[in-house]
This record gives sequence, structure tokens and C-alpha cells, in this order.
Amino acid sequence: MTLLEEKSVSLAQAIEREHEANQQMEKFAQITSKLLMGADARLMCQESAEVIVGFSNFQRVAILLGDDEGKLQIAGHGGLSQAALEELREKVVGWSTTDVSNLCAIGRPIGANSFLLKYAQLAKYNPVRSAEQYELNPYWENGDEIFVPLRFSSGRVLGSISLDDPRDVARVTAQEMSKIELLAADLSASRENSTLQRQLILSEKLAAIGKLVAGVAHELNNPLTSIAGYTELLLDDAAQEPVRKKLEKIGRESKRMQRIIDNLLRFARRKTIENAPIDLEAILHDALALYDYKLKSINVDVRTSIHPVVARVFGDEDHLKQVFVNLLSNAVEAVQDMPEKRIMVEMFARADKVLVRFLDSGPGFADLSRAFDPFYTTRPVGKGIGLGLSTCYGMVKQHGGEIYAENIQPTGAIVTVELPRSQPNPFAVAATAGK
Repeated sequence: MTLLEEKSVSLAQAIEREHEANQQMEKFAQITSKLLMGADARLMCQESAEVIVGFSNFQRVAILLGDDEGKLQIAGHGGLSQAALEELREKVVGWSTTDVSNLCAIGRPIGANSFLLKYAQLAKYNPVRSAEQYELNPYWENGDEIFVPLRFSSGRVLGSISLDDPRDVARVTAQEMSKIELLAADLSASRENSTLQRQLILSEKLAAIGKLVAGVAHELNNPLTSIAGYTELLLDDAAQEPVRKKLEKIGRESKRMQRIIDNLLRFARRKTIENAPIDLEAILHDALALYDYKLKSINVDVRTSIHPVVARVFGDEDHLKQVFVNLLSNAVEAVQDMPEKRIMVEMFARADKVLVRFLDSGPGFADLSRAFDPFYTTRPVGKGIGLGLSTCYGMVKQHGGEIYAENIQPTGAIVTVELPRSQPNPFAVAATAGK
């Protein structure tokens, strides 16, 4: 009889757990369905947090999303007291998506995309501790938290789901986390789709402005050519020095206008890319060499971290060199009035991508959402017309790559260029092996 009762109890518990699992999957599936129908991932975070608290092993959850500058904000929460929520709101102001990346790098993996962190690892960030107490056990200690990072397909972190207060410490397992990880992946994919849609809108805007610019630039070029030509003829006939100086100034200004128009035409023109295997490291060094004098003259501390990249990139060498020169120019402009003038240039490979990052200690982007808009600039009048980053955007896109900007704390900015890797070049491999 005792054995039968124990089996009955075990069977009832198994049925109950199966029922809970089915409920959980059903609720998570409803959220996924809404996301697939186009619901805003940010708006779905609160509902997701409530579902996790109601139908998972965890009684406290906070979903944090990064803004365009990488600063984290509370997008959803569940199981937090009002006092705990207010405390979290105060503390999250100083957290960023970089902090999430750093924490996940030192946490112990539980599932494929979930990490357990001890309180000692979290102490630096002064987390909102739970009042829940647990008896000594091998699974969970007071102050532990689990982080599930929200990532773009490129691997870039956009936020996190943090979990606390498990109902059953023995169920803090990969199997339990797998369902929450799937929900995190759905939220991430939806958020990435929104970002891609914004990029598509930007591409359409650039295409429309490009057509307008091409027409206007050609119309302006004709009278400017006449002005420059007649100025040279008048200079030949002018004998008086004051007159010559005035004519020379007209000539200089007309040439400056022609350079601006050439920039506009380069922005608008859809030049065919000459695809060829190119050495990105050499191009990057060329770009740095062009700015060597400028960097030394204003005492900029430039550091490079270039990892050997055996695979070459197929593309147009001139275009990519222009991209790097533009990004370096922006970084120099950003730091030249700062007390600490630092620029870091990194190049490394990740999966099937080559990443080139320009980090500077400048003030950062005033409006990240407009960083790649043509004609948008925060520079003083005469210091630029705002085509540098928009030109880079078009060229990188033509190479099948991505370019994005971030602000870093407390000051500074990062512009990252991602380019698809080509197949390994056997000659490059042989050369590397011979060194």
C-alpha cells in the first residue's frame, strides 16, 4: 500500500508538472504569435515578464532593453515590490549593454544562452537583492541571479532578462531555461526586425535624397565652372594687387564650392564596385598614414589592435579606404577639443564577418538615430556638410556589410563596420605559415 501511495503521489506530481509545462508553452507561444504579427518587442516586454513570473520557476524578473546609446532601461518587470522597483529604476541609469556582455562573459552557463552569476560577481553593480532566504543547497545561494542576454543575430547585446527567486532550486536547469531562452530569442528577433525596418527607411531616404542631390549638383556645377573660368581670365588681365587678391579669393571660394559639389555627386552616384580580394589591414594602415601628421600635431593618442585575418574581403579598395578615412576623420574631429584625446582602432574576425571598430573619447553622438542621415552634422558652419557617415553607410551596404554607431560611457563613441569574409586565400595562408 505504501509503495502504491508513493507511486500515486509521484504520478500526480508528474501530471501537475506536465500541466504547468503545457501552460507555460501556451503562454509563451501567445507572445511569440503576437511578435510574429508585428507587435512591438518593447511593448511586449511587460507581458513577457508577467508570463515568466506566472508560469515559470522564477518569482522575480526584470527585462532591460538598451536605447540607441546602449543605456539600459526597464522594459518589463514582474514579482518586484514597489520599493524594489524604485530601487532598480535608480540603479539601472548607470548600466549599459556592455555591462550585460561583461557579466555573461564571467557567469556560469546554465543553458545555451543563460548564465548564473553569484552575488560576489554582481557586487560591483550593487544589484537589487531579494529578501528570499534559501537553505544551504548545491543549486542556488542567496543573492544569485540568472541573466539571459538579448542579442542581435550579429551577437551584439541589446538587453537582458534577469531572473531571481526560484520556486524550486533543483529546477534551475538547462531544460527549465530553454523555454525562457526561446522567448528571449523571439524578443531579440522582433527587436532586430524593427531595427532593420528603420535601416530600410533610411536607405529609401538616402536613395531619394541622392537623386535630388545629383540633379541639383549638376545644375550648380555649370555656373560655377563659368565663374572659375572667367576668374582665371580676369586674373591674367588684372594688374592692381588689391583687385588680384579679390579675384583670387573668388577663385578659391568657387573651387571650394566645386569640391563640395563633387562630394555631393560621390554621395549620389551609384558607382559599380570593382570586386577583388583586398587586404583590409593594408587599407587600414594606409588610412592611418594619411592622418599621421594631423594626429601628431594635436597630440592624439592612437592605438590599434589588429588581429591577423587570413580570410580576405572582396570589394572595392578605394571605396573601403574612403570609408576608413571618413571614420577616422570623424574620430579626430570628435576628440580634438577634449582634455583626453584617445582613438582606438580595432580589427578582428567573428564567424563569417570581419569587424573594424573606431572608438574615440569624444562627446559621443548627440542623436544616434540621425547619425547616418545625410546633411545632418553637429560641426560648426564651414567644418562639414554632414555627408561623411551617410556616404560610409552607402558604401558599406554596397559591400553587403553593416555599419552602426554607439555611444559609450561616460564619454565616447564607437562606429563599427562589419564586412562579410571571403574564402581563405591560399597564398595568404601560405605566407602566414611561412612567417
